[in-house]
Amino acid sequence: MPNITNVENALTYINKNISKPLNLDIVAKQIFISPTYLSRIFKYDLNINFIDYINISKINLAQEKLIQTDIPIIELSNELGFAQASYFTKLFKRWVHVTPSEYRQKNKNIKSIYTIFRSGLWSHNMSVFEISKRYFANHNIPIKIRKVDSNNYICSINNLENKPNHNSGWIYTVDCLQPTVFSNKLKVNNKSVIQWMYINNH
Repeated sequence: MPNITNVENALTYINKNISKPLNLDIVAKQIFISPTYLSRIFKYDLNINFIDYINISKINLAQEKLIQTDIPIIELSNELGFAQASYFTKLFKRWVHVTPSEYRQKNKNIKSIYTIFRSGLWSHNMSVFEISKRYFANHNIPIKIRKVDSNNYICSINNLENKPNHNSGWIYTVDCLQPTVFSNKLKVNNKSVIQWMYINNH
């Protein structure tokens, strides 16, 4: 079983440098382990392919920037460490199922977004709800929780509350897709990135 310190070191370095070009050799050198061992950490301990983790993390950061800024796609691609905008667009469409331009156009009504990258502190049997609750607490971001039957869900983040009558509120995505279950029912076993988005349709 991989040393948990190596897992934490790898994820910390990647998350801090996600906008730079990254590969196995670069990350392994920075945390003083072999590329082969680093690959094994992701495959066997995190249940994630190394390059998929890098790419999906970059794509999630791209989603955040597409929503919050007017940065041109080519410039955004460069900022995220991609040599070619066409490759960035291809990867984005693979994970999100639309192009970056289409994503920006479709999500103009997203008013706030929080991106939670995986850390070495995630435990396989923890839920998206537990991870998110801990993230917001650690960052001093106030949340409100409601319970429906046996399900807990986050209904307010930083004073932005769900408004069913206005068809506005918080949704969450995991690895770019919106699950169909409550966040307390979904385990983070092989997941990379959680995002919470406030959609305001009023």
